[in-house]
Amino acid sequence: QTVLVRGRCYAEAAEISLRLQQHARAAELFLEARDAPRAAAALREIGEERAAARVLGQHHRDQGDDDEAAHHLEAAGEYLDAGDLYRKLEDFERAGECYERHGEGLQAAEMFRLVGETVRAASNFESAGRYLEAAQCWEEAGDEARRAELLARAGRLLQAGGIYHRLGLGDEAIKVLQRVPTEGGDFAAAAALLGSIFRSRGLYSLAIKKLSQATFDVTEYVVAIADHEGIAPGLEPLAGGVAVKAVYEVAVNLDVIGAQLRPHAQAGIASTEVVQSDGKAHVTVVMQGCTQQLEIVGGRLLRKFDHHLVGRDAVLMQ
Repeated sequence: QTVLVRGRCYAEAAEISLRLQQHARAAELFLEARDAPRAAAALREIGEERAAARVLGQHHRDQGDDDEAAHHLEAAGEYLDAGDLYRKLEDFERAGECYERHGEGLQAAEMFRLVGETVRAASNFESAGRYLEAAQCWEEAGDEARRAELLARAGRLLQAGGIYHRLGLGDEAIKVLQRVPTEGGDFAAAAALLGSIFRSRGLYSLAIKKLSQATFDVTEYVVAIADHEGIAPGLEPLAGGVAVKAVYEVAVNLDVIGAQLRPHAQAGIASTEVVQSDGKAHVTVVMQGCTQQLEIVGGRLLRKFDHHLVGRDAVLMQ
């Protein structure tokens, strides 16, 4: 055998190894002789199935037989190489399975998406840290809750909160929307949505606070709250609306004072003057027949009473 090897008669040397039951050595020699099938057969004799499959996979790939090569490489556990071959053969589902087993989440996701396996695509995008793509796949799969979860992980907090709200998952919506950065462009819209949610739950102070951060006219919400609390029956928005800051400072206390005023309270906004240049607002409110002049300057609310039975001349409210 040594003489045969020195003479590069590898196949003949391998036959001797087989007769001596030296199957591993025979496999090496058959490979030197470029006889991959015989080498694989020798490996199978000693239970080396994966090694045998690897030998055959490499052999068929060298021969240009990608289909057979992919099959054997997959059996050998060479999932990345097998996946590449299946992808080349446009067998995208099997390519995705191989990439998935190798831990190549991104490539697996792309393959599964090509064949409409959106749930598997979403899971693999998620494992690869591609949360936005995962969210898109969950949308295609019709799972809006999972879509919202992944949008939140992708930093799309406003969009995620909106979906949770639409699904009736108010607690999840609040958690997500409260994470929207104040300096971001989505903050105002998030505040508006939070205000709407809080209003629907009867949390009026929180509702007005959030709506006041949304930089839009919240008069209609104030009117609805006042009507709900029985504080101002028939109250209607003034022409031209009410300044956000003024409305917030007046209405934020409605849920507090409402319990004190019902059932005989008669309150309403009689007139409003807003000076945008200095943020000053004058609001006249009638409560229990007593006219009260509210003046908001720089975020402070001063309540001025014209009836001695109600209180002192000026009380700092905030």
